[in-house]
Amino acid sequence: MSSPDATDRRIWIARSVGLLVAAIALLAHRSVWSFTCDDAYISFRYARNLLEVGALTFDPGHTPAVEGYTNFLWVVMLAAGMALGGTPEVVASIMGLAAGLAVVGLVFALVVRGPVGSGARGPLILVRACGALCVVMLLSTPLFVVWTSSGLETSLATALILAAVVAGTSGRLRFAAILSALAVLTRPDAVVPLAGAALGVLASGTRPAQVDRRALLHAALLFTIPLLVHLCWRRWVYDAWLPHTWEVKRHGASLASSHGVEYLRVWARDLGLMWWLPLIALLRRRHLSLVIAVVASAAYVVSVGGDFMAYGRFLQTALVLLVSLVGWLAVDLSRGVGGRAWTRWRGLVTLLLLVTVLGANAFTMLA
Repeated sequence: MSSPDATDRRIWIARSVGLLVAAIALLAHRSVWSFTCDDAYISFRYARNLLEVGALTFDPGHTPAVEGYTNFLWVVMLAAGMALGGTPEVVASIMGLAAGLAVVGLVFALVVRGPVGSGARGPLILVRACGALCVVMLLSTPLFVVWTSSGLETSLATALILAAVVAGTSGRLRFAAILSALAVLTRPDAVVPLAGAALGVLASGTRPAQVDRRALLHAALLFTIPLLVHLCWRRWVYDAWLPHTWEVKRHGASLASSHGVEYLRVWARDLGLMWWLPLIALLRRRHLSLVIAVVASAAYVVSVGGDFMAYGRFLQTALVLLVSLVGWLAVDLSRGVGGRAWTRWRGLVTLLLLVTVLGANAFTMLA
């Protein structure tokens, strides 16, 4: 029998090798899609002015100041990286890559851990295989990979949202609250999938272990206090409670029926979502945390009229949660493998399910 130290060492080596392989695959695929979006230069300019004149303004000296960005934390992080000597393009690229790798690792963790109250999950090797195949699915999808580049905050917001979901469903509510606040500071609309996931956990009829009223109160304070501080700061600096860019989205809501629905349709087509529809039959109440988060994200995108960019940037979080949901469903099918002969077929069905979705995904991307 292996000693605990030897087992821990093997786990550490396996995780390190897995992360290295994922990094190489992401870099290789990202090189095909690498670009810097023109919108990123707005954030670059705000970050530069924060560094050089100490103010988050597009035009120093212009009054009143205009909040022409919706990614406060990203801009601050850009300024910090620039202070260390990096150019904004390089700093943004490195942060996007790091966030993308974090998303990959979090998807694996979310699939292996499973939904709250899922109980026994089948052979560990098969559970991990499901997680690994979901990682492959994600790394092979341009709709994910393209936004690990671009210079925008999309991957960072997605990583923080996913980290909050992982922490929340494992009972670490205080940590989940901090991550949720950081996600909203990165993108205000991060509150949509976060609220959907929280509502889904409540609707599932289960709750994470070690949750009490004191923990809930602490979590609520850790989430709201940073956001209230930032809200008051915005009011003081920009004389507005909401970002000025919200006016664009508010007026764009009139385009919801045309542009918003079309945005969602094109994203579903590019993702090959029609091949995923049979999975609906496998959904159970315990999966609601991801299902409601995905539906909420899609409804929000439609309500604001979508986005002018291709590759579904506003649905990045929905994409990652969908891939995680596929992993959950596959792991559920793996229960009972290794027992009676008839239950072993579930292992075959599980692998067939993932390979089919992965193959359909690859076929759609190459078509």
